Amino acid sequence: MDMSEPSTPTQGAAAPVPESLEAVRDILFGAQMRSVETRLQAMEERLLREQGQLRADLIRKIDDLDARARDEFKATNDRMSADRARSSEESRSLGTELTQAHRDLEQRHLRLQEATSLADAEIRDQLLMHASATATEFARTREALSTDMAGKHHELMTRKTDRNALASLLAEVAKQLGDPAPETDAAEHDAQD
Repeated sequence: MDMSEPSTPTQGAAAPVPESLEAVRDILFGAQMRSVETRLQAMEERLLREQGQLRADLIRKIDDLDARARDEFKATNDRMSADRARSSEESRSLGTELTQAHRDLEQRHLRLQEATSLADAEIRDQLLMHASATATEFARTREALSTDMAGKHHELMTRKTDRNALASLLAEVAKQLGDPAPETDAAEHDAQD
């Protein structure tokens, strides 16, 4: 039951509280009320102190976090700058290596072209020498064959039976076989022709 308000049915909503009731209330509950007020005030002060301390801790932590974030950002930025510089250096180095490799390849290509040209010229010279030797050998062989054929032709011609000699031989055989003499004269006449 609430002691601060009397429960009188006849009392109106706007009726003033008598002073004696206040005095009784102060006697009965005054010490407790002051104790509660003191404790509430102490609690409020403690809450305000803790709130201030929490605020200070929060600000300090936010500052620490901000400082760490800045440090981390700076470190990341430094790493990225170092990576960029290293990549740029590697790109330049790679570009230099590629340029040198290209020059080396061009020189090798030129040397290969020269070697190929020399080999082609040497092969052409060898082919010409071989063709010349072959042509000389062919001419020599042709000359030998021609000479050999001429000799064989002459030999055949000398060994071949002459028609006139054959006719006279046959006439003589006929004469010996007993042919009359007038025919033999005619055969000899033909043989001389």
